[in-house]
Amino acid sequence: RVVQISVWTNDPKLRDIISAGIDVALAQTRFLELPDGFGARIIYKNSMVIDALQKSNLYRRDLNYLIEYATTTTEQVAAVIAPQINQNSQLFTL
Repeated sequence: RVVQISVWTNDPKLRDIISAGIDVALAQTRFLELPDGFGARIIYKNSMVIDALQKSNLYRRDLNYLIEYATTTTEQVAAVIAPQINQNSQLFTL
């Protein structure tokens, strides 16, 4: 999956400072812990600067990261609660 983090500010220098801080923090993070206890690998993909709204004093940068994680499924199965062994016509309960 691709995760996008968008930074909007009213100043292009502030946008760049905030974006750099986020990028440095995530660059130091190789794996994220997910709620199910498994990990997800985070990989920098790209960044886009969007100044189309500068007349409105809005400056944006999108940081895109690839997040790789395993898809897990769970299912309920019957549990053995009273195992028995049949040996030489004799029944043993464990």
